[in-house]
Amino acid sequence: MIKARLATEKDLKDVRKIWDYCFNDPEEYADYYFQKRYKPNNNVVVELDGEIVSSVQLSPFKMKLGENEYDASYVIGVSTLPEARSKGCMKEMLTYSLNELYARNIYISILMPIDYRIYKRYGYENCYDLMRYEISTNDLKNFKQTGDFKKIDFAKEVDNQEIEELICFVRKYQENLNADNIRDERYFERVFDALSLKCFKNNFYILKEDENKSIENKNSSGCKKNKDCNEYTKNSTKQNVYTEESGEVKNNIKGYIIYSIDDGVMNVSELVYNSPTSLKSLLGFIYNHNTQCKIVKIKAPVNNKIRFVLDNPLDAKMSIAHFMTGRIINVVEFFKTLKPNFNLKSNTKYSDVELGVANFGVKSNTDYKYKKEHSIILKVKDNQIEANNKTFEITIQDESISVEIANKNAEIDIELSINQLSQIGFSYLSVEEVISYCEVYIKEDRKNDVVEFFNLLFKKRINYIEDYD
Repeated sequence: MIKARLATEKDLKDVRKIWDYCFNDPEEYADYYFQKRYKPNNNVVVELDGEIVSSVQLSPFKMKLGENEYDASYVIGVSTLPEARSKGCMKEMLTYSLNELYARNIYISILMPIDYRIYKRYGYENCYDLMRYEISTNDLKNFKQTGDFKKIDFAKEVDNQEIEELICFVRKYQENLNADNIRDERYFERVFDALSLKCFKNNFYILKEDENKSIENKNSSGCKKNKDCNEYTKNSTKQNVYTEESGEVKNNIKGYIIYSIDDGVMNVSELVYNSPTSLKSLLGFIYNHNTQCKIVKIKAPVNNKIRFVLDNPLDAKMSIAHFMTGRIINVVEFFKTLKPNFNLKSNTKYSDVELGVANFGVKSNTDYKYKKEHSIILKVKDNQIEANNKTFEITIQDESISVEIANKNAEIDIELSINQLSQIGFSYLSVEEVISYCEVYIKEDRKNDVVEFFNLLFKKRINYIEDYD
């Protein structure tokens, strides 16, 4: 008999046994995870004939998606002992987990797949890409290290003022990114905790403005004293670092780099900068390791600027890879959090190109205008969460959105799988792309209305998230 349930304290030994068998993690990391991150109430297990054979963690975190902030769940550690594989344990476990998240009022979730084909059937679809670089360090010889580099000493408590400066600095960096962690004080404390593990040999260096010679405009990283900074530093026990005269945070941080060195290769997990000058300085910092490392490998968002400053980009290996999947957990409540954007040339005429519908089989009328009231009938196919597996009437009324179960006789405007809807909802694909590339039913005479509806709610963005779990 197969049974999924939430774990209890007494299940720890069995859960750790499954983890150790299925994942090739250093013992130090596994100890850290189960001592500091593991919570039984966020762990779903499966019993087969009374024995725990499968486990998954539903790790809570806060995400900035579009214009909203959400309580989200990062699904990690999906694992089954070999004697229980191919018996339906994972299906039972993930179906239970998705409905548990729904019951907890979690609206969105992410999962890093070992095989995309496995998780597509549970509604998880790729929503993140990243760019990978492999560069000879000698090819960076023309970049000069400027400014002051300070190493974060994980053995000591990180200065609270420095955390506040990091929060304000990275919030500006995140303005061009979507679907990332809320990088607040708790986030950085957790990151420092994970990076301090000796088994991973991590280094964290902050680039600061040279006290004697500015490496760029003094105000370029200024962070206004506003809701953002107050919220993300409100748990601080020390005085905030605002200058009352200018209303800006006194912040000398220009960038940072997180990396490890292994067998002559520098692996950069994050390279964060606020200008071409700071990017070039960070590349100069990497070059100064050329006697230790012949190769540097860098992970970066797809909108990064590294390739634009390289002397000869042809010498660098560059690739774009799928990275993380996303899923909408609660369709109704997720839609209700959205706000329509009527500011894109509102009440003006649109061409096909301006509407973004050219080449997608969607023809617009040049006299077409965005309306303040709009409604579509959307059928969602979700084989795991029954509450999502319905036909909805979704209405935009000025600034608000209402979602109701559609009348049985209502004609469907568009039918989307939860996978397709999630890619639109995460702003990874536009509705035009989904219509064009996927098998989607859409009512022919309602194409323009459907495209407009989704474009009022979702703007395609660059998704990126850094994983320290």
